Amino acid sequence: ILINYDTQGPVVLDKSPNSGGSTNVFNPSISFRLSDDFGAGINWSSFRIDVTLLSSGDHSYCEYSEISGMVCSSKFTTIDKPSGLVTFNPSHVFLNSTPMFYSKVNVSVNISDNIGHTTHNDWIFMLDNATPTPPRIFVDDSVCEGGLGTCMLYTSSNTPRIKIRSEEHTSE
Repeated sequence: ILINYDTQGPVVLDKSPNSGGSTNVFNPSISFRLSDDFGAGINWSSFRIDVTLLSSGDHSYCEYSEISGMVCSSKFTTIDKPSGLVTFNPSHVFLNSTPMFYSKVNVSVNISDNIGHTTHNDWIFMLDNATPTPPRIFVDDSVCEGGLGTCMLYTSSNTPRIKIRSEEHTSE
């Protein structure tokens, strides 16, 4: 007789986008792997994922139903039970919302193993579609006599330095 001592629930691995990460894809695919390698095995009937766009509160979900099997608010969901790989595309959450160029997205996964150990795992990633605004850079007026239009600098130094500035900073 072989007895395995299982003390913990399944683990959530290989999150994408990862916790604290960001994506510039407006309609991102969320994937992760569930594992209970040394335990009693995953109880897929306990599975639930919620994805919430925090700026609007809109959310999408997927959960198991005894009557219907896996019920998802997104038809673009795949679950590979042998590998534990879950890919969830919560497209309607992002498409139904007012377009957000910068928002936090919360992913919440609940799963149990076959003897009742439950795992609740949350992570947040950033949805960032904003086009970056580069700083405006100018030659600092103070190094030129006669203004920028007529600025000519002469130096005998082998390592000449020029002073530049942006709206926020001045550096050499």
